[in-house]
Amino acid sequence: MSKYNVLPELVFLNDCRRKIPAYLFNVAVLLKDPKTGLPMKDLRVSLKSNHTELESYVCQAGSVVFEHVFLGRYAIEITNLTAKLAAVIVEIKR
Repeated sequence: MSKYNVLPELVFLNDCRRKIPAYLFNVAVLLKDPKTGLPMKDLRVSLKSNHTELESYVCQAGSVVFEHVFLGRYAIEITNLTAKLAAVIVEIKR
């Protein structure tokens, strides 16, 4: 069991004013400590499809954004240097 707990919050954005096609979304992942509600940092957030990593970022300010994500099914994994802390399966549909 990891000593870390993480509370991922997902936000899906498609801002038609920025001329993003209707089939593309920006996915923001907000990471908070579930006990304090404070943003967490130094965690890796990965976007995967069919067990293939598409993008991965180290969270420096409590959030990461995956831009121009197509409709489909994805896994979002949050890890530290030694363990997987959380995984969320999301399906983006119209």
